[in-house]
Amino acid sequence: MDNELKIFLQAFKELEHLFRALPITGSQMGWFADFLSGIQKNANELALYDSITHALNARAGKWLVADEHIIKGMAKIDIYDLRQANKVYGTLVVDEELHKLAFQLMSIFTLAEGDFVRRSPGSDEFRISSTAKTPQDIKHLLSELYGNQ
Repeated sequence: MDNELKIFLQAFKELEHLFRALPITGSQMGWFADFLSGIQKNANELALYDSITHALNARAGKWLVADEHIIKGMAKIDIYDLRQANKVYGTLVVDEELHKLAFQLMSIFTLAEGDFVRRSPGSDEFRISSTAKTPQDIKHLLSELYGNQ
C-alpha cells in the first residue's frame, strides 16, 4: 500500500477513534459515523479524480493498482494542439470535449474490469492501463470507438 494512502486512511481512523471516545449516545455516534463516511468519500474522490474530466489522476494509479497486479496492456492517447484549441475555442469548450472523451474511455475501460483511465491535470494526454487486456485488445477497442465517431 502506498505510504500516502496509509496516511490518508489513518487520518480518518484517528478521527473515528476520537469520535468513539466522546461521551455520546449510540444514535449520536451513528450520526458522526455517517458524517465521517461522507467526508471520507468526498475526500477520496477529490484525491483520485481529475476535476475536469473525472478520469482518474496519477495518484489513483498508485493507490488503486496494487503491486501484485500485473499490467498486461497500456495505451496513450495524446491530443495534439490542445493549447491551440484552447486559444481558438476557449477553455470551457475544450474542457467539455475532454470530459466527453474521458466518459467514453471510462465507459469502455472500467475499473471493474481492471482498467484504469488516467489524466494528469492540465495534460493533453490520457493513459490507459489494463490488468486484463493486451495492447492488441486495447487498440481494437479504441479503433472501434474511433470508427463509431
